[in-house]
Amino acid sequence: AGSDYDCCTNAGKCWRAGQGCYDTCANQAATINVISPNGNENWHVNKTYNIQWTSQNLPSGNNIGVQLMRGLAIEQILFVQLPNSQTNVAWTVPFNIPYNVVPSQYKIRVTYIPSSGIIEAQDTSDAALNIVYP
Repeated sequence: AGSDYDCCTNAGKCWRAGQGCYDTCANQAATINVISPNGNENWHVNKTYNIQWTSQNLPSGNNIGVQLMRGLAIEQILFVQLPNSQTNVAWTVPFNIPYNVVPSQYKIRVTYIPSSGIIEAQDTSDAALNIVYP
């Protein structure tokens, strides 16, 4: 009847009037895939490079973040609230990256964090990026 309809929630479940909640939602999970840097690149301090990624099934909004990772820890937050449709950003490697760390321990992580504050999609470089100091 006219009151029966499907709508998917953020939790990935569906509601159909008269039937309640069920798990056969057609929503696809949000995905992100880091393209560059993806490992073993040499990025020089004070030079600008393009960070690239692909994404699928993201709604409209400004929920993309980019972080410089050292191991599992965030070393620096590079960008926040980028448009969900964006798939690249230029970054100038700063001088303030710690010198006392092996330069090949760094990776780039791209995240999709909606208003819930919970990471719903993310990807990190497959291998370490080499930061080259002058």
